[in-house]
Amino acid sequence: VASLVALAAVESDDAVPRAAETVQEALRPYDCDRFGTLGGYADVLGAVAADRPGVGLALALGRDVEPTALETWREHGHRAHVALRAADAGRYDGFYVARVEDDAPLGTVARLCLGYRSPEPVALVAANGRAAVAAETAVVAPFEAAAAALDGRAVVREGRGAATFDGTAADYLDAYREATRR
Repeated sequence: VASLVALAAVESDDAVPRAAETVQEALRPYDCDRFGTLGGYADVLGAVAADRPGVGLALALGRDVEPTALETWREHGHRAHVALRAADAGRYDGFYVARVEDDAPLGTVARLCLGYRSPEPVALVAANGRAAVAAETAVVAPFEAAAAALDGRAVVREGRGAATFDGTAADYLDAYREATRR
């Protein structure tokens, strides 16, 4: 199964060199009592934190909510992959952009874009009123400037970020492009 996963990730027409490294990380898991691996536990916690914070808190406190947490993780992952497949994507000088529907889990889509699709060191995902970024380089200044230009706010930490703003996905992408030119 691991070989099939690796081949599927790197043989795609739009696969980037980073995809092989990302798959390698997934295929070398650390065992964990809950959810099989530490990476799996982290993925479940990320999904429930985004979609059902109360379940995430109960899970972190050791309550017996694994079935609910797993179902939330499955739904979150499904929505992210649907959004990624349907995204209007493009490559700009220094960053990769994916425009998605408003209900997409932007942070997860940005992480997947960076790991598997983006030939650039920055993956920016935008929907109306919201954006997310995953990056291997510094993006704090342009990401925050783009949100501020649209009366919004942004937070970026360790190459991951989220923004809210007044405007469309296209408005944010225009503001981000402008901010990268400064």
